[in-house]
Amino acid sequence: MITKENILNTIAPRVIVMKKNLKVLISSALVTVNFLIPQKTFSMEEVDQVDHHTVKAIIETHLTNNPNLLNSSKDKDIVVFLGNTGAGKSTLINYLSGKELEVNRFNHIILKDPNDLSAMAIGVGHDSKTFLPGFIQAGDLLFYDLPGFKDTRGTATSLVNACFIKRIIENAKSATLVFVVGMGQVNSDRADSFKVLLRQAEQLLPNQPIEYFSSLVVTQSDQESDDLSAYLTEVVDVTQIPTLDFWIKNQKIAQVSKPKGKNIDQNERENILRLIQGTNYNKIQSINIGATYRHKDQNNIKDIYDREIADIVNQLINISFDLNSLSSLDITALETNKQYLQNSFFQDVSSALESSPLIQLLRPISKGIYKSARGKMERNLFHRLINISAEISNIIREQERREARELYEALVQAENDRRGEAEARYRNEESRRVQAEGQVVTLQQDLQAEVTKNTQNAIQIATLQQSLQHETTRYNQAAAQVTTLQQDIQADIAQNTQNAIQIATLQQSLQHETARYTQATAQIATLQQGLQTEISNKHQANIQVATLQGSLNAETKRCKEVEDKFTSVRNSEEQYKRLFNESSNTVTRVENDIDKKISDLFQLAHSGERSGLTDLARQCRIRLVDLMRVWATLHGRTFESHPRHAEWDKLP
Repeated sequence: MITKENILNTIAPRVIVMKKNLKVLISSALVTVNFLIPQKTFSMEEVDQVDHHTVKAIIETHLTNNPNLLNSSKDKDIVVFLGNTGAGKSTLINYLSGKELEVNRFNHIILKDPNDLSAMAIGVGHDSKTFLPGFIQAGDLLFYDLPGFKDTRGTATSLVNACFIKRIIENAKSATLVFVVGMGQVNSDRADSFKVLLRQAEQLLPNQPIEYFSSLVVTQSDQESDDLSAYLTEVVDVTQIPTLDFWIKNQKIAQVSKPKGKNIDQNERENILRLIQGTNYNKIQSINIGATYRHKDQNNIKDIYDREIADIVNQLINISFDLNSLSSLDITALETNKQYLQNSFFQDVSSALESSPLIQLLRPISKGIYKSARGKMERNLFHRLINISAEISNIIREQERREARELYEALVQAENDRRGEAEARYRNEESRRVQAEGQVVTLQQDLQAEVTKNTQNAIQIATLQQSLQHETTRYNQAAAQVTTLQQDIQADIAQNTQNAIQIATLQQSLQHETARYTQATAQIATLQQGLQTEISNKHQANIQVATLQGSLNAETKRCKEVEDKFTSVRNSEEQYKRLFNESSNTVTRVENDIDKKISDLFQLAHSGERSGLTDLARQCRIRLVDLMRVWATLHGRTFESHPRHAEWDKLP
């Protein structure tokens, strides 16, 4: 049977699309997008232009080669190697990490396998390969190779380098410093370059007692280990370098000798590792990036933030609210997207911004610029979200109209089908009722004929019964006369024999009357049998009449049921008309959109207020003024009479 529920289940299903975790999906999609974008091959030659494209390319290229660098030092004890370009930091770290090294024909220590990606790249002479920080895990020690302080790779590279150094050192639980200086640098300018290195280190770590958590390693040394301290004291005026004097007095100095032939001394490796392990670690709270980067124009960083924030926001919007794909979603999914837009989208934007490597690196050195750029984004994003929300609402209303129209058409078709079936059944039942009524009339006529015939037979039987009673009376009278005569004959036999003839005659008369009485009795029996047969026929006719009357009652009941069903069909028609009217009323919900938009803006304002987005809440308050005035106009009331006016007044 076609019912309202069957039609709704068949024609107007709403598939509830459950998203297991929209935030994880967006984060995964952003990561996928970043990895699908072809990575630029960055030459790392001198770059003076500080812009979003250049800085992001440098960061992405370096993180592609060092994917764990960004958070590698978090809450760990680290060893930081500092030195001027060409001092041999990378070679020393490879040496201490147990990498396979060899001596080339120019007496330089190089990697035995130049393609070993786990090793630090080694430059030749003053051509440094360390232009951004790198790290190696060597047993329990975590070595960090920082670029040389005199290494000039361009303003953009210097900016990224400074940010990496600040993040690595400040994120660490504690750090110990290893200053690396080549013996050639000590001999050439009587350690003037070393003095500059220490001053830069003091600028990098202001107000820090560097000598207490640092040590010195001299590379390419031509001195014996026991003579190194005496040689440095002789060549360098240690009174002008208190830190060097402290290292010498506290035996915080080690060396790596020049190779002798093809051999590399492994004993010195153990000495340096013991020196590092015996040096104090210190928690460094703040790094002064001015020691490695001299930035003059803050507008460049502002532009970088604007571009990065815009790219992240656009990616999120394109992933979550592609208008081409939104039109293919059902109403439940659209409502879910709208709720996500109002309640969670700002949090996801914040999470995406927090997870951006570029922002993580730059924000510690430019918090005010980042806050300004983010505030600008929030103001622009507010208007974009309002437009997207309105577009989703339009799509929802269009789908509701389409579903209502389809439901109405389905209901009309189903009602027409039911009406056709009901009319066909009614015609069949009406035909059967007419036939039954014809049969009842025929049976009633037959019954009337039988009743008439039975009445005539009853009259005949009554007449015969009267004749029988008359003959019986005559027979009784004759019998009484015979008895009287016999008594008289018996009394007079002896006296009057002459009466014998008369008696014989009377006897003959008596026999004749007896025969007539017997015939009358037989006729009475025959008539009684006929009467009995007529009574039986009448009884059977009465049974047939009762059966026909029952059939007539059943047919009458069925006709009544058909009439009731037809009445029910007409009632269903009225019900479906009311259902259509109710479905049509969904269209009038458009008039209620103004109230829903007011509620959505209040919800968005409170969400912004909870997230600390004051500008967003303020924009919502301004937008609410227009909507609440429209509401007042529609209802013929004043702006202050709106039920949520007090709530609006409390917004910032």
